[in-house]
Amino acid sequence: MPPSGVLVVMQGLIVKGFWTTILICCCAAVARAQEAYDSSEFSATAASPDVSSGYSAVYSGSIIDELNDIAREKDSLFRAPTADRVFEHWDAFKDHFEDIVGLRFAVSYTVLYQQASDTLPGRIDHGLAGDLDIEGTWDWTSCCRHELHPLLGFRFIERSTLGAEISPESLSGEIGSLWPTAVGYFPRNLTVAELWFRHDSDDGRVRVKWGRIFPITQYDFFPLQNFRTDFVDLNHVTNLAIPLPDWGLGDFVEYRPQPNSYFRLGVHDANALVTRAGFDTLFGEGELFKIFEVGFDPGFMAPQPGRPPYGDVHLSIWHQDARTDAGIDEGWGIAAAAMQQFGRFLPFLRYGWVNSGATGPVSVQHMFNVGVAIDNIFGQDNDRIGVGYTWGKPADSSLGNQSNFDMYYRIQVTPRIEVSPIAQVILNPSRNIDSDAIFVGGIRARIAL
Repeated sequence: MPPSGVLVVMQGLIVKGFWTTILICCCAAVARAQEAYDSSEFSATAASPDVSSGYSAVYSGSIIDELNDIAREKDSLFRAPTADRVFEHWDAFKDHFEDIVGLRFAVSYTVLYQQASDTLPGRIDHGLAGDLDIEGTWDWTSCCRHELHPLLGFRFIERSTLGAEISPESLSGEIGSLWPTAVGYFPRNLTVAELWFRHDSDDGRVRVKWGRIFPITQYDFFPLQNFRTDFVDLNHVTNLAIPLPDWGLGDFVEYRPQPNSYFRLGVHDANALVTRAGFDTLFGEGELFKIFEVGFDPGFMAPQPGRPPYGDVHLSIWHQDARTDAGIDEGWGIAAAAMQQFGRFLPFLRYGWVNSGATGPVSVQHMFNVGVAIDNIFGQDNDRIGVGYTWGKPADSSLGNQSNFDMYYRIQVTPRIEVSPIAQVILNPSRNIDSDAIFVGGIRARIAL
């Protein structure tokens, strides 16, 4: 190996060793704090690995959130007695399986169609895709005696354009938008998207997870980020100012000094791609994404076990190494968010700033997002209207600022089927100087079993 190659390997080992040391030190510090802490404040409600003690740690769109949501009874416009009886047997089978071996699982299929009022010259104005998800968790304490509260999570995904030329995720390039009008629907063959191991401490204050992880469901908490049931555009599913990697290898540790506050540190493969294992990029290239977060629940509404918190205020600081093969420069940034549910209303406010240029890890330098969600429309507890406004200043100074209005109305048609009309108005699309405004309409349908 030439000297330069030796230096690269040594540098990669040093970088990985540095962040590994930080994680180990954090875990050790947390362990020492646990020993000195009166555990009576954190009762043994952490008996279930899917429900954290005190303040719920379930993130919208995560495997556990999906399982809990699918299992929950919902009001709906219509009921079909024959279908209800069939699904009662299906639910009983799943419950029996969980009781015997500790395995929870669910299957869902989501279809999204979007069409734009205008495009770049000669481009496609619509996209269609389907999203199959098979997900679950295995708590082997249910069938084996174990004191470590271990949990294994898995998710298989398959996505296709259903015969269309492009998916909705590719529509942004056709219309000149700075960010995608939809994410999570790019065509992929059946693959293992998530496969992770999680360990919670006895009192529920410490959580460690490693393996194939979806970082969007671990950081920058936002209760409306599930593209299968809520907003579909990139900035609401994630934060434009945080380059959270794709499904891939990584680990994080979370510490809760109080039930309503947390510190979180994570390290992930910056070159992660759901279609590959990632060992070559993580241990070969050694280019990492790192993030640290601190947050708390204001406590205006008491949390419900197994559901995302009703309020959250947090600050995120991240850094990403340069991705040499991808031609992406090093960058770092700061993001903040505040949201709080008041009865049926959930207002939110989010911001992000990035220290990088046109060839940096994200497409924006500044991002501002504000909006509200309204639940229990016409008396149905799972129906929801969401409205959001986003303003973004591009990292490329040659492009103009862009604004978006995003809206959806989720309707629970039957206990298993949701339908959501979706509308977006893109003002001054940054990569389409000939258009002042583009309307994107869409429809989403989902069945969950």
